[in-house]
Amino acid sequence: MAHVIKIILKWILVCLYIQVVLILLCRPLLVSMENTRADYFMSIGKISLAITHYKRVFWVDPNNLYALIWCGYAYEECNQFNIAQNYYLRAIKYHSNRNEGYYFLATLYMREHQYKTAKKYFEKAAQYPGSFKNQVQQANSVIAPH
Repeated sequence: MAHVIKIILKWILVCLYIQVVLILLCRPLLVSMENTRADYFMSIGKISLAITHYKRVFWVDPNNLYALIWCGYAYEECNQFNIAQNYYLRAIKYHSNRNEGYYFLATLYMREHQYKTAKKYFEKAAQYPGSFKNQVQQANSVIAPH
């Protein structure tokens, strides 16, 4: 009986090992697939489903910049600004050399009429490369009077 239990435990360990290897090999595909699904749900206004799919990305890539930004934006669209802010801050924490986290955090502060704080983050965003270089420059010129 003990021999059978050992064989079963070894089989379970082998199966777990295979699952881990498959997840690591398929990670980029899984991330891309879940981000694409989330984007689709955002585009048709099903924000809660979008959030669900962005969060699935975190199972295999906890600090994925794209999912952090767009999950934060989805929460922002639901007027859950504190949760959105946490996602943007996490994006900044793990991707401080990119402008996306700073830009979205700045736009969140603009939405809340916190112009000085927004300006600080727009200026920070201007220092780094990223997807929103043009928008950052435009925002800095608009916010200058505040």
